[in-house]
Amino acid sequence: MHASECAKCGAQVSASASACDYCGTAVDRGSQAVAPAPGTPLRCPKCASENVRRLAVVYQDGISTASVPVAVDRDHDGRIDATPGSELVTTRTQASVAATPPAKKPAWMVAGCVLPLIVLLGGMIGILVASVVGLVVGPAIAGWLVWRWYAKWRRYNADEYPGLMEAWQHTFRCDRCGTHFRAEI
Repeated sequence: MHASECAKCGAQVSASASACDYCGTAVDRGSQAVAPAPGTPLRCPKCASENVRRLAVVYQDGISTASVPVAVDRDHDGRIDATPGSELVTTRTQASVAATPPAKKPAWMVAGCVLPLIVLLGGMIGILVASVVGLVVGPAIAGWLVWRWYAKWRRYNADEYPGLMEAWQHTFRCDRCGTHFRAEI
């Protein structure tokens, strides 16, 4: 790889450097995956910090569950309901929220909406057309639209989601500057 020029001072920066040796300006390597040399620690491409973690680790470390006591309540007669109890509460840090993995689209939701949508849209078209043909054509059109929506979500889950998940698994977060970057290690 060739050396590049520092954007701030114009000095030559080696291809393996993450910052200019002369002025210390971080070198922008774009969104390309970083591949550290064997035996060297992974560094942030923006600030050169070694304090980096996989997004999966950031996500898991930022989730905590605690048992919180349930508040004492009064019933309709004003008596205190002293039933002891607690509920589990899950909290997440901002870093954990930012490191959330990509989600599959819930195709089952579309399937659960098929019948109501067909009835609603079919009935509306039937009323507008005011004919028996409208009552037949309306549900057919509504069913086709719902099927297209369902097929789109299934295609996303089958084609796009695996690539997004793979990219997420190879993405790291710098704990010093907050930069997310891909690394092949």
